[in-house]
Amino acid sequence: MPREEIIPFLKIVLGFKHTALVTIKKLISWCTDYKELPDWMLITCHATTGDWVETLSLVLGNPDLAQNTEKEFLIILDKINFFRISKNEEELKSWLLTEWGQRSPEELYLIFKLITGNIKSIISKQITANLLHELFVTDPLLLRHRLNELHSEELTYEQLMKNSWSVNELKSKPYPFIEPEEIALSSYHFGDIEHWIVEPFLHGTRIQIHRSDSGVKIRNDDQDLVGIQETEILREFNLLPVDTVIDVLYNGEVSNHYFILDIHRWNEKEKTELGSLLNRKEIISSWLHSYQIIHLQLLPHNDLSSLRKVTLDSKENRIIKNIHDDRRYRIKPEASRMYAAVMYAEYINQNTSIQYVITLGIYNEDKQLMPLTKISSDQLPGTDKNELNYWIQNNTIQKFGPVRVVRSGKIMCIAYDRIQLNKRVKSGIALINVKVIQILNQSAGKNPISSITEISISKKDQDI
Repeated sequence: MPREEIIPFLKIVLGFKHTALVTIKKLISWCTDYKELPDWMLITCHATTGDWVETLSLVLGNPDLAQNTEKEFLIILDKINFFRISKNEEELKSWLLTEWGQRSPEELYLIFKLITGNIKSIISKQITANLLHELFVTDPLLLRHRLNELHSEELTYEQLMKNSWSVNELKSKPYPFIEPEEIALSSYHFGDIEHWIVEPFLHGTRIQIHRSDSGVKIRNDDQDLVGIQETEILREFNLLPVDTVIDVLYNGEVSNHYFILDIHRWNEKEKTELGSLLNRKEIISSWLHSYQIIHLQLLPHNDLSSLRKVTLDSKENRIIKNIHDDRRYRIKPEASRMYAAVMYAEYINQNTSIQYVITLGIYNEDKQLMPLTKISSDQLPGTDKNELNYWIQNNTIQKFGPVRVVRSGKIMCIAYDRIQLNKRVKSGIALINVKVIQILNQSAGKNPISSITEISISKKDQDI
């Protein structure tokens, strides 16, 4: 492939979004007028392929050109970019009518995907960067960084493969996200408690805010650029000093859902120059107060001695941070437990091995079983997995394809980390990190099935 075609090709395989030049509906209308086909015939063809773009490309393309076409990939892109600038739909239609019959189905498929903005990524940026690194010597982290920048910058092949960070690239280079290590509080010695602080642990999406001369860029923990549509929060991000990078956590369950975790760089000063974590918190606090920021919030913190007062029954996750370095620890409470009955079993694949998914339920207010969570048979020990499989075979009441309804007779003691709201399911809640502790016979009667009324109180124990 010529070098000038590599960048446009990468944009296609990575699924970069472009504005649609024409709708699928109009393409179908142009196609039926051009080929003089009845609507029912085109609909029948679509029922076979399942994709309108593929249907149109097969109907309009010339199959004899599939192997012998000399049309270049770059010519197609240049023509489409011309129409993207001119925004003249009549000229686009005229060009398409002349191209139909002179292009192979494969070429038309690409053209239709580009003009309808219907391209999806077929390879991740991380894998692409690693592949380019295998072929050349360019640093994969640098390649990944430049592939992200292709959204907003036009790079040549030489600029993409140059193996050195420029000054601007170093300024916008993402900092590594620090993942806290899980520890048991009773088994860890922190030394000087004055060097540590305690913060609440929040569940959400980690993002990094880069404020530069050109504006604000937001990256997630995969280093991909992300967009935020909220005008107010973008305005507040733009109030940050130039050359600033902050760590933020987004949590949509509360009103003030953007929480500042730490500073990587503040007005050209690196974290090491800014001093301890407490100093950096003071900088952020002063900035929030001076600009009267309302959508960003600094996480509250206490000294380590306050953690000693927290009982194990509180079910609250905490983060322990060293104020002088990047050591982060997560204190995780004991998992909650409940008893749930086996209601359904869905067999995935019985050709190679026994694999099934179990639906567990608990009592609702009317003492009827209500589906709550699902467990894969892979989570069970081998003996329990086979024994439960035989029990399901002998206690099936009804079959709906691979799904089997079983009679009440097995209950499981399960553990879970937390409960969160989930409006898409009947129970209205979802259990996070479910594990099977023990399988019991319901006839034993020692461990009754749990009720939704017993755990509804725990909804407030979500980490917010």
